[in-house]
Amino acid sequence: MMFQRSNVPLQDELLEICRNTFNTHVPMEGMTGKGLQTDFRKTECRFIQRAKRVGAPQPRGIQLMEEWINDNGYPDYTPEVLQIARYHVGHFYKWHTDGAGRGYRKLSMSCLLNDPSEFDGGEFQCRVLGQKTTIELDKDYPLLFMSDLEHQVLPVMRGMRDSLVVWFLEK
Repeated sequence: MMFQRSNVPLQDELLEICRNTFNTHVPMEGMTGKGLQTDFRKTECRFIQRAKRVGAPQPRGIQLMEEWINDNGYPDYTPEVLQIARYHVGHFYKWHTDGAGRGYRKLSMSCLLNDPSEFDGGEFQCRVLGQKTTIELDKDYPLLFMSDLEHQVLPVMRGMRDSLVVWFLEK
């Protein structure tokens, strides 16, 4: 499986938690594996982090995301972090992989939090064996893909594109 469009939406409670971060969390510039590179990635991000202390309860968003991925064919996976990204006009993320070569990320997910009619541009593209493919994303329905799949988000031309990005680890 290089990528798979889910026919099961994320839970309403999880979606509400993620959308609410635009009101409750301070935005930060989107980073790459090499730090801040605004010529490579321009996004505004908020995060829901895992609890670091062993045995500590996980934030509700992390719990719900783990339940969803486990119930949808990946019982041995857990989310590393929830990244809620907002792409304003002109924002983009060039070709990249999600931690490829490091091996700890097993699966990636991208899910639109708003309707595609609210923005122009911002297409999600992947590249397999040199073949570029645009994948249409639907609000609330995740796209799952291998973390070593090369992908990008094209510049947003109108409106704002909101998405939830999650990287999964083995439990």
